[in-house]
Amino acid sequence: MLLAAVAEARAREAELEALCVDLPADPNGAWHAKDHLAHSAWWRERDGALIEAVRTGSTPPPPVGSQEGQPEDQQNEMIYELTRDSPLAEIRERAHLAWESFTAAVAACSEEDLLKAHPYATKDVLWQTALGICYHTGEHLTYWYTELRDEPHADSAQRWLRDIYRAVAPDPAQRGGASYNLACYFARDGRADEAMPLLRESFEERPGLKEWAQKDTDLDPIRDDPTVKELLS
Repeated sequence: MLLAAVAEARAREAELEALCVDLPADPNGAWHAKDHLAHSAWWRERDGALIEAVRTGSTPPPPVGSQEGQPEDQQNEMIYELTRDSPLAEIRERAHLAWESFTAAVAACSEEDLLKAHPYATKDVLWQTALGICYHTGEHLTYWYTELRDEPHADSAQRWLRDIYRAVAPDPAQRGGASYNLACYFARDGRADEAMPLLRESFEERPGLKEWAQKDTDLDPIRDDPTVKELLS
């Protein structure tokens, strides 16, 4: 199932690649579609190398972002500065090569390997790292569709994120978290009718989420809805 999710993520990134245009860097630092593609490729390349290192017992890439106590936004800004002036052809080639190396790293893992601890985020194991890259791909596709005000495609990307996580995650609590994240996506847009069944599902599978939902600001746009009030009471 994990390799299937990787293949699906690569196919979804092809949507983003098709929207890329070879534009010069924005003078105000706003990201173009190709910047999202370059960003995803960098993280995929890095985490593929990390998975391979843990599998083989070799030295993993150094920690980055929050893993070393630095804000992750700082690392992402560094990636942007490194790639913002790269031509689209170069970014595309790097993105494709990163998929090849990442897929190979995941495919080489046994079930035992996939349960090995992440070297820096020790509460996580390798299958979560691999699935996280797939999730990351969908997030950036959503960001760009949202930038384009293309709600149907943004919704499709978000529903796909929930579906792949529920297909791969081994226990109900993790699957419940995926449904909760999609509920929050709809809630931030004030779409209570779409958020409600997902909230119910997430609370059934992961009851502790209800306490968090009572203070989660993502739900504020729908918190006054009578059915939401009743569910959260």
